[in-house]
Amino acid sequence: ALRVDAMAAFLRREIARTDAAHVTGIGYSNGANILAAMAMAEPDIFDAMVLMHPLIPWLPDPQPELAMTRVLITAGRADPICPPGMTQGLADWFTAQKADCLLAWHPGGHEVPQSEIDAVRAFLV
Repeated sequence: ALRVDAMAAFLRREIARTDAAHVTGIGYSNGANILAAMAMAEPDIFDAMVLMHPLIPWLPDPQPELAMTRVLITAGRADPICPPGMTQGLADWFTAQKADCLLAWHPGGHEVPQSEIDAVRAFLV
């Protein structure tokens, strides 16, 4: 929670400093966890998010302000750190919030193969 608050404060300062009209967050593993938790707490920061191998081990409260936020979740079907069921549950949660959530699987584990990079590239275009 401390890291989420600190990152949100940092981003808000940078958004104000740069007058950014759109903000896309990209995080891998624990970075994806912090990014997702930040969006759950402060949904107005990001227009889009790329969550690579996230693990959210709790059921978040509903967050209707995430409606229409673009979200890409990437994951490995054999990931020993982020079990596929939990990944699917997070994607389902974002979908239930009416976010535009895409889920890109690869057959491997916690590594980032080229297919995952290709999915991120396609999402960001």
